[in-house]
Amino acid sequence: MTTPTNQQPMNTFPDCGEFDLSALTLLSGSHGDHFTGECCAIEAANRAATCIPELREKYGAPDAFSDDHPSISRVIRAFTINWNDSISDDATRTRLLGPFITRVLGTATTDADEETRAWMATDWLCRVHTPAWLRLAGLTSEAEALEATARIVDAVTAGLAQPALDDARSRSAAAGDAAWAAAGDAAGAAAGLLRGLLRGLLRGLLRGLLRGMLRGKGLPLPSHRCKSLPLICWVGCAT
Repeated sequence: MTTPTNQQPMNTFPDCGEFDLSALTLLSGSHGDHFTGECCAIEAANRAATCIPELREKYGAPDAFSDDHPSISRVIRAFTINWNDSISDDATRTRLLGPFITRVLGTATTDADEETRAWMATDWLCRVHTPAWLRLAGLTSEAEALEATARIVDAVTAGLAQPALDDARSRSAAAGDAAWAAAGDAAGAAAGLLRGLLRGLLRGLLRGLLRGMLRGKGLPLPSHRCKSLPLICWVGCAT
């Protein structure tokens, strides 16, 4: 009788060897379809589910090495990958994300949970994360305006936050342009980083969150002209 896949001894799985999760250094990007010691946070979770017996028994071994595992929430996966790749140095990435490698396993629950997670991440980005960067750029009133918006829990509350986000984007772009003309200006550097955040990190992360949420429901992604999710459309249309 064949032993079920998730019950096989660790040494029957290819390349597990003496797998040591605590010794991994998390890197940015994806690392192919064969584990060679290099991985991002989600690839590390995939590997852990393959090579650590108790995790393999609980969550099942994945079909192959990749930046995915069927037990991981689509929204949490998108958030973690973007966070992983947005950190510039390996030591910081490993320190911050290392504790979550095994915790992301088993998070694929219900569609309602996925939608709640997506809006929670959107709310955090808009009302906590972005105001912190605005303050570094000296745009305190814009930061306070975002913080004062209602908690974002759906498309309606996202629409209510739209004007404050539009104002923050336009003002941060202007502040960034002026600041880069003055070399060595710390506030200007922060404003330039903010502009990159608003046009890159927010856009990429929210697209990933929305993609994970909709694909989990078997739905197509809306076009950038959609009107039902104004905040996410604002991010997708940012240039």
